[in-house]
Amino acid sequence: MTKRTKKTKSKKHTKKVKEEIRESLDESVLDVDQNDLDKEFCKQPRLYIKYASELADARMRLDEADATFKTVKATLDGLIRSDPSSYDLPEKITETVITSTIIMQDEYMKAQKKVHSAQYKVNLLFAMTGALDHKRSSLENLVKLHGQNYFSTPRSDSEGRERLEKERSDKVAKKCRKEK
Repeated sequence: MTKRTKKTKSKKHTKKVKEEIRESLDESVLDVDQNDLDKEFCKQPRLYIKYASELADARMRLDEADATFKTVKATLDGLIRSDPSSYDLPEKITETVITSTIIMQDEYMKAQKKVHSAQYKVNLLFAMTGALDHKRSSLENLVKLHGQNYFSTPRSDSEGRERLEKERSDKVAKKCRKEK
């Protein structure tokens, strides 16, 4: 397989992994129903703990992937040093040659991808918990606005209603006279 084909497959795999991670997040939980603020407030703590727990799990998986990655790197380093000829290297090798050889190995690249995917999931879940913090603030501000009658409909007293009715009937009468 050529280097170009490997890179193309790698990019497609990375894109697929990112899509799977994104799809696992339900962004609709960030929507706010302004007509049900009490229910929204009641759901908020459970939503937050759900995503905060997922973030903690993702951080643990990131730590595990990172440890595996370091182990793979150290193992490859030892194998290359002990038998450089099996990697088509001369007997006398430099640190740069060892490092370059390590990063070209499939095991190294696979372990590195797992670390990157785990880091991506941590980043998205961190963003989600931040968004839930913003939702909480939005809910608090909506409740304040509600308390200030921001969402109320305008009302008029009986005198104002009578005036509006008279204006409407005058307009209708005027329109009827024009049509005759």
